[in-house]
Amino acid sequence: MAADPLFRAYPGLAREIDRLCELLPWQMTGASALALEGDALVLELTKPKHWRTDADGATIVGVGAIGGSLEPGETLLGCLQREAHEELGARLEILPAQETCIVYEREQVTRLALGSGEHPAPAVMTVSENLYRPELGPAARTLGIATFWGRLDAEPRLGDLYGILRVPPGQVEAALRGLPCTPAQLAAIPGVRFETRSPLASRARLEPVWTVHSLWRILQQGMLPGRIEL
Repeated sequence: MAADPLFRAYPGLAREIDRLCELLPWQMTGASALALEGDALVLELTKPKHWRTDADGATIVGVGAIGGSLEPGETLLGCLQREAHEELGARLEILPAQETCIVYEREQVTRLALGSGEHPAPAVMTVSENLYRPELGPAARTLGIATFWGRLDAEPRLGDLYGILRVPPGQVEAALRGLPCTPAQLAAIPGVRFETRSPLASRARLEPVWTVHSLWRILQQGMLPGRIEL
């Protein structure tokens, strides 16, 4: 996926992913956004088809960034705008990051200064062994997701999402630190708001999915390459 305009603008980013990966080749599989409504961070609650039941009978619901999987021939930014429209009924103003944090295998965080370019730089690159997309075959032994800063141009609505989570500035670290937790525990954080198609069960448990886990790892290390104070 190094042919995407992102990697033509920042070839050093592709080289750094090459250096980090133990399993080559790698392929970008999706794009997501740290989507801002005003100063609040907007996250998604994953669709019921992605939920699972834990050993104690609790329903596990993922908390993720706005975005999704690339379609054939789609660029990362094209994917991101399509997903924002489908999920929130809005467009995103993409805000370039001056640096990118690469989170490799959910633990290792590398900070890369990219500078300015014609293509907006992502804030986060999540890179990990391909354990979930076997249909991609040997051309994708490692997968990546690019996560950009983005500001919504309209109030978000529930498109094809199950739910939206809004986290006010100053509370993002507290919200992510509390995961996994029940919806009631997360809603007890001042200013946190849910919008869902139907009420979540009281025994449901919210857990971070891939990109939100990366965001939490970066915040733990005080390394978020940001334009916005979360």
